[in-house]
Amino acid sequence: MTSTTVGSAAAAPALHRTPRRARTSGPLLPVWWPIAALTVGYPVWWALGLSAVAYPLVALLLIPSLLHADRIRVPRGFALWMAFLAWVLLSTTQLGSLSRFPSFAYRASVYFAATVLFLWVYNIDRRRLSTERVISLLVGLWSIVAVGGLIGAVLPRLQFSSALEMVLPQRAFSNPLVYQLVHPEFAQVSRLLGRELGRPTALFPYTNGWGSTFGILFPVVIAWLLHGRSTRGARMGVMILLALSVVSVVSSLNRGLWLSLIVGVAYVIIRLVTSLRLRTVVLSLIPLVGFLAILALTPLGDVVGDRSENGHSDEARSSLYEQSIDRGLERPFLGWGSPQERTDKDSGPSVGTHGQVWLILVSQGLVGLLLYLSWWANVIARSWRQRTTWGLWLHAAVVVVVLQSIFYEHTPIQLPLAMIIAALLLRSPVTNAKIETNDQSTNTPLPPPPVDVVPSPNLPTPPHLVRRDRSVVHRVRMEHR
Repeated sequence: MTSTTVGSAAAAPALHRTPRRARTSGPLLPVWWPIAALTVGYPVWWALGLSAVAYPLVALLLIPSLLHADRIRVPRGFALWMAFLAWVLLSTTQLGSLSRFPSFAYRASVYFAATVLFLWVYNIDRRRLSTERVISLLVGLWSIVAVGGLIGAVLPRLQFSSALEMVLPQRAFSNPLVYQLVHPEFAQVSRLLGRELGRPTALFPYTNGWGSTFGILFPVVIAWLLHGRSTRGARMGVMILLALSVVSVVSSLNRGLWLSLIVGVAYVIIRLVTSLRLRTVVLSLIPLVGFLAILALTPLGDVVGDRSENGHSDEARSSLYEQSIDRGLERPFLGWGSPQERTDKDSGPSVGTHGQVWLILVSQGLVGLLLYLSWWANVIARSWRQRTTWGLWLHAAVVVVVLQSIFYEHTPIQLPLAMIIAALLLRSPVTNAKIETNDQSTNTPLPPPPVDVVPSPNLPTPPHLVRRDRSVVHRVRMEHR
């Protein structure tokens, strides 16, 4: 993948330069610890009440690694993302009040974390951090999200107090968003369609956050199942979890999640059909057929039918979308800096919080939205040619991210996850039949590649190059005379 060098540093780098001498002992943590801390370690942040700041904090720890690198490479088109970040900073001039700054700072921290994680994954040597390692950790996060969803569907009222919640003063919870961010719940209990349902929220403040993450990572899971090197037990466990997750996916009543799954699978099937990979098409249809079979044979199908016919939130969403467009057109250049209060009622969600597209339209205006969408169009275009099925599924995850932007706000972790997947796609074309697995998670120097040396016919052969069979060296010399 073509890339551009942004800068260099003379200090000992963390990403590209091999240390001058091997360390006598290995590092305290493997090189992939940042991804592990934000995926399989994310439940710890959630239990502590720090899930909203987990990604920005880890991103801060990665800054020295980037600054001490020989160079920082970026893919073509990355200027679009940097221009978007600049526009986000410029939009602070439109906040109008310091009371709006916390809302701006929260979302800006997510953009910062997404940028740092993208650059780190894109630049790190693939021999030290393989694609398979990252994908396996993402699958680990999906598994935790899926298990949490099942717990929320079965025990919807299960909740507990986080460590941060127990030390914060009571007045801090006057803001409902603060309470939702620091108080862990496994589900939101809602009475819909004439029944009480637990809509999974495990690891996230709201059901939409759970559904968005599940939908983005689902194609990654399929990619891992198709070509990941793992134990038979791990693969069987994930497949069982996929089947059981139908319960939590349906009970979430989350039509955005349903649409994400359908579009992701349909996209891959269409690409496979157009490339005449019919055998792989049949394999890719297995999850869809299994999902439809479960709906047809269980009462879950009735829930899906009732939810499709009764859009209890359609009117409210339509009103928010209309107000978002109006606010965006009022200030199309820099926007308002942050979401705005509703004009139709005194309470309820703010205008610009029901989708990433609407958030940016209101906060950064039409120009900011154009830059944001142009970046993702660039990612899709530059990673379009995928010669492997698992690479195509990774590409489908980015397509799902763009689709979800219409109805999901991608905070606090969805946008950083999407940027990690984008870095995997852009850092090298996916052309191999298997995911690269030569993962070296220590800082031990890598051996230099072998070099074929032909002895000069006019110079004596160095002793360390003389082979046991001297006749071979003799023949090489004779051929050069």
